[in-house]
Amino acid sequence: MANPGPLSHSPAAPTDTLVAQTQLSSRRRVRLIGFAVVMGVLLAGLSVGGTLLVLGHQRDDATPQTSPSPVDHTFTGDLRSALLPMPDGAVQLTSKLYGDHSVSVAQAAVDFTQDPTGGQRYLESLGYVQGAVTAWRDGHGNEVWIFLFQYSSDGSAGTRLLDIDRAETRSGSDGQVPFATMNGKYYIYNPSAKFKMGYVRAVVQQEAVFASIAVYSPGKADTALAMQLAEQQYARLPVLGALPTHP
Repeated sequence: MANPGPLSHSPAAPTDTLVAQTQLSSRRRVRLIGFAVVMGVLLAGLSVGGTLLVLGHQRDDATPQTSPSPVDHTFTGDLRSALLPMPDGAVQLTSKLYGDHSVSVAQAAVDFTQDPTGGQRYLESLGYVQGAVTAWRDGHGNEVWIFLFQYSSDGSAGTRLLDIDRAETRSGSDGQVPFATMNGKYYIYNPSAKFKMGYVRAVVQQEAVFASIAVYSPGKADTALAMQLAEQQYARLPVLGALPTHP
């Protein structure tokens, strides 16, 4: 049996007093129960509202963010416009192979003397885009040939640069010097019994385009001229898909 309340141990009280106390106690219980119900509703409302706010915030955070589309920096112009202009007093050299100063992939594959067909397939696999060429003879008898080649990516152009480096290394040049401020090298060939002219070949790369500059001199190889032309041509190569502005 449950323990009796403290009133059970009190002396007997008049009946009206007990009735009054009972009614007062009942009213207090009603008020307390009513207060508890109201607070429960309020707390439930706050709880639900708070939950909705949190869920709403989470839904906002979960909304996918649209990232900006990558910018395509591929050069889409005519590569011939990037060629170094012929200096004053020089005489233009012409070639039936490159009549309009452009170089197709088949023409570029001529460099693969042992297997031009296989060379063309190789260049196509690297994503050959276009080529350009110019040539002249200056007042000192130096013959200059400049080729530009564009590929589908920086990596493909770099691969061709490495191909050339291996070929020039095997050919036994008299010197190979990397450029200090450009991605590339120049290769020196002094006159010999086999080749009477001095020859310097410089190759430089800027993004997906690389330039090959060849200088043939009547005497000793003109390294200074080849370096100067390489620097000037490098400054004209496309950067982020656009040609640099020149006066």
